[in-house]
Amino acid sequence: MILDFWYSERCTRQIKLITCISTCVMIYLSAKPAELSIWFVGFSLLIGISLHLTRECILKIKSQNPNMKASQWLIIIPIIALIFLLFCLPKTNQFSLALQSIGFAALGFFIVTLYENRAPR
Repeated sequence: MILDFWYSERCTRQIKLITCISTCVMIYLSAKPAELSIWFVGFSLLIGISLHLTRECILKIKSQNPNMKASQWLIIIPIIALIFLLFCLPKTNQFSLALQSIGFAALGFFIVTLYENRAPR
């Protein structure tokens, strides 16, 4: 799964930085036709943060009960929330607004994971 790669040591800080920058560029370019509402931006960021928190809950459940296989299905909840958010977008310029929503959800996820794994000073 792509999340396993993101959290692995094979995904270096440089890869994460390039991914964050390219996501910001994609959001900027897709905002040219229409800008996403601040409410949709906030919800998208929350969905990205909840993706990380859901993964942490799954790992905690697995550490307490290694036979619990149903916990893997919890990761679908933020994805369903993102799909619901995409259906709620206005119909005009829906493709560019959807790209921005996905980008902001990714940025929310990136920021939380990068901050959590930051080396203490």
